[in-house]
Amino acid sequence: MAHGRILATGLLLGALVAAPVTVAAQGTDFTTVTSEDGLVTINIPDGVAPAGVSVGVVLRSAADAPPEIDPAAARPFYEITPVDVVFSDQVEVRRRIVLADVGIDPVESGLPLAVTAIRDGDGNWSWLESQTLRYEYGGSVLELDAGTRSGGQLFPAVSASLTLAPGEGMTGTVGEVFRLEAVLGVPPGSASMSSVFGASTNEPGILVEKEQSDFDFLGRQANSHEYRCLAPGTSQFFAAYTVEEIADVHPVTTAVGLDGTVLFVSVHGEVTCEG
Repeated sequence: MAHGRILATGLLLGALVAAPVTVAAQGTDFTTVTSEDGLVTINIPDGVAPAGVSVGVVLRSAADAPPEIDPAAARPFYEITPVDVVFSDQVEVRRRIVLADVGIDPVESGLPLAVTAIRDGDGNWSWLESQTLRYEYGGSVLELDAGTRSGGQLFPAVSASLTLAPGEGMTGTVGEVFRLEAVLGVPPGSASMSSVFGASTNEPGILVEKEQSDFDFLGRQANSHEYRCLAPGTSQFFAAYTVEEIADVHPVTTAVGLDGTVLFVSVHGEVTCEG
């Protein structure tokens, strides 16, 4: 039986470092604004930004952190400029986290369940909207997609992580079950997990979802997705989870009084079924 076990532990994530330069590109129905290193991208639908306002993404030093942030915990942070801009509708913010750049080994330290808070030009704090974290099994990059309706300063918060077994893919034999297990590791009572989006594959004739179930792992919430190899070949697998009340235990949220937020997590990868 093949296993892809996910174990969770807690950690803090420092801000990503990028040059304070903005690169803008015009799309068919939107404008894309990207930091020079490509790690932060904003897609602005046409007509959403106020006329004549040029939106950018810049890097600020830890010394520029607002007074709510403990100086000892301050890190460089990204800022959507101008900070007082208000969009007429939601714009998409995408943040790429290269794990090696922040000193994280996905095998040893796990995948940070990163969520981002924004402080607007009036000093009001909120979570980015509809935050979804995507990870390709065995890879080295996380992508966080979210939305905002204003400019402001972006601060990451992490109070949990997912640790996957090593390997870029999984191999099984026809008739064998491939199991992806997830264990939520957070401070007691600070978050709960469900798999409301279920699981799927792109080649149901080769790999099919068998079942999923919740279980207890050493007092922690856990979930298992099972797939079965039906025929020789390769198929993509996909599993998704919802983590509620995440990041309610963190220096940033303690300082500004934010409640925990919701994070959608998707894990996808490849399974080879051999005859």
